[in-house]
Amino acid sequence: MTGTLDADALLQASRRLDWRFLLPDPELGRVACLGAVSIDLQDSLRLFSNSLTMLALEESGEAGQFDVVVVRHLSGEKLRLAAGWLKPGAYLYAENDGFLSGGKPWRFAVPAACVTAVSQAGFTEVQAHWHWPNFVACTRIIPLHDRGALRFSFVRGGRSLKARMQAGIGRLLLWSGLLKQVVPRFSIVARLNS
Repeated sequence: MTGTLDADALLQASRRLDWRFLLPDPELGRVACLGAVSIDLQDSLRLFSNSLTMLALEESGEAGQFDVVVVRHLSGEKLRLAAGWLKPGAYLYAENDGFLSGGKPWRFAVPAACVTAVSQAGFTEVQAHWHWPNFVACTRIIPLHDRGALRFSFVRGGRSLKARMQAGIGRLLLWSGLLKQVVPRFSIVARLNS
């Protein structure tokens, strides 16, 4: 299938999955998408995994068969289902919109609360990452637990007035402790306990 894509399309598809390098092994193996995920993410997963299965929330079947489960808009139900579908020691990857996006339960829209919820569900090595500027056109994946990486993300940027103002606001939010509460997009990567 990769032979039918031009080099630019293949590169773009691989960039959509840059988060796979947050895993110990970037080879994705058997992947399942639980619930609705974007078409671009599905297409990229088809290209860079051994197999891709689309699972509906009400679907039942043989549990513990996937190396990675991908979720959009994590919820308590999706978290419980993902834990059942994953092999022991396998990984969950979830893309979430932040609290300011509206309409999401607080515990899954604020990174720290989401990390706690995922940890309480039996996952370990739980980390939240800010995807800048968004999941599709991501140029930076910034670990939200690393203050130095967050600080550095506001040093790098353009020279325009807008870029300098955004960096200043970002530094102010970081200093005040509010940045982790208002990031617009973040992912969760977690390992299911063995």
